[in-house]
Amino acid sequence: MALTRNKTWGTKEQLTSSDLNTELNTMANSGGAVAGAETVSGRWTFSGGVIVNEIVAIDAAAAGDIKVAEVRWDPVSGTATDADGFYISWMADDDGGTETEYGRQHLELDDVSAASDDSSWHWSVMKAGTLTDVYNLTGNTATYSTQLTVGVDDTGYDVQFFGATAGSHMLWDESADDLKLVGAAGLTVAGTTTLAGALVVDDTTDSTSGTTGSIQTDGGIGAVKDIFTDATLNAAGDTAAGDNAAMGYTATEGLVLTGQGSTNDITLKNDADVAVLEVATGATTVKIAGGIGAAGATPAATGIRSNGDVIAVLDGTNDLGSTSVRWANVYTDNIGDTGQDLTVLATTTNLPSGHVTDYNGADVTVTHAANVLAIEGGNVGIGTTGPNAKVEIVDNGMSPTQVLLVVQDDQNPYGLIVANETYTSGTDTNGLRVAQLNNGDISFGWGGSTRMTWSVTGSVIVGTAAIATSATDGFLYIPSMAGAPSGTPTDKANLSAIVHDTTNNRFYLYDHVSNAWQYATLT
Repeated sequence: MALTRNKTWGTKEQLTSSDLNTELNTMANSGGAVAGAETVSGRWTFSGGVIVNEIVAIDAAAAGDIKVAEVRWDPVSGTATDADGFYISWMADDDGGTETEYGRQHLELDDVSAASDDSSWHWSVMKAGTLTDVYNLTGNTATYSTQLTVGVDDTGYDVQFFGATAGSHMLWDESADDLKLVGAAGLTVAGTTTLAGALVVDDTTDSTSGTTGSIQTDGGIGAVKDIFTDATLNAAGDTAAGDNAAMGYTATEGLVLTGQGSTNDITLKNDADVAVLEVATGATTVKIAGGIGAAGATPAATGIRSNGDVIAVLDGTNDLGSTSVRWANVYTDNIGDTGQDLTVLATTTNLPSGHVTDYNGADVTVTHAANVLAIEGGNVGIGTTGPNAKVEIVDNGMSPTQVLLVVQDDQNPYGLIVANETYTSGTDTNGLRVAQLNNGDISFGWGGSTRMTWSVTGSVIVGTAAIATSATDGFLYIPSMAGAPSGTPTDKANLSAIVHDTTNNRFYLYDHVSNAWQYATLT
């Protein structure tokens, strides 16, 4: 059935309620005259500013989806264009008596191309004095421009959104008060999301980079509380200057720690909150509070304890200590290597009893033990680098002029001993012994006895006591000649030459007063 009624009003012609009722009655009466099995009864009334309309279809040919009304708009041109449309306007007087549009249902023609027409519904309501579009419905999208509420507080309903893959959906489970992602590829959040409770992700995908794992973000992660993990915390990027406290990683450097503080850049503390390791701000040095154990060694309370070597980076370049800051004590079994120098600036160098110093692969060995310093092998040179004897002393014209100075204490030791290999302490069969006694006399001895003494007053004493009349040794021997001397002896100030003339049996003495030889005949 179709109801058609054309009515034209003049410009600014007032439409009264009676005019509207007349027109509606005419439409109803015209509809009743339409031939067919359909009867339309209409009740049209105007009461309190509201038009109430009820159209009831009866005696339908069969049950089903039937058209009961049609609203048609035909443009004068006969052809609609995009953005054309028509709407039902809901009008009422406001509290000031002004007739106001409080709602609108608008059908817009979005695409009027033949065989591919599109349209959209727009629902508008009055909001703060302005007619506002709050709900739009197209063939593909429903858009709400206002809050969407499903249910009421304390009484809710399940809301489910399905994806393109079977079994994938997002569900608001009202009974569990829980939002669930079922079979979803992931959750992408472009902005800020606030969760009142805990975020629990059941996915167990492991993370091997910043774009893998159960939770991924294109930005940073901020937290005001501690972050814990039951696995490991891995970094894939480098730190940067100015980072307050950062952990990073590079393929060449490995783990990178960077900090920035007013006193230290990095501070490592123990569980007592005491600093163990410190790197001062902007510095490249490390301060360690306690001891260090290297190569598996248990650290001491202070210092460095190592089961391995301590090796300089540059050969022959780096120092152990300095001229201003020195080591107090160095304890070692071996020091140095071929071509290396050992400089000791300490006032005292203490070597334990039994200490052995080898030179050039033990060519010369210096051993210290029990108040004895022994040198074995090679020669000792003083003032020379090429000694030709066991001990060679060369003054090289240097001051003082003494070449060898032997100082005794107030006892009677031997000041100088030249002995053969049979020498033992206190006994020497052939060696020479020279000593200065407490009284100042100089004693010469060999064969285990004192043979001659130079007294401190200038006397030369041969022997130490009288010899027997039958003695064969112990005598003072002077030179002899066969005949009287005729030569003039070399002058020795305050000294006189003597000789024995064996031919004339005379004892000659050269007199420096008469400058002639004087003699006495021996009988």
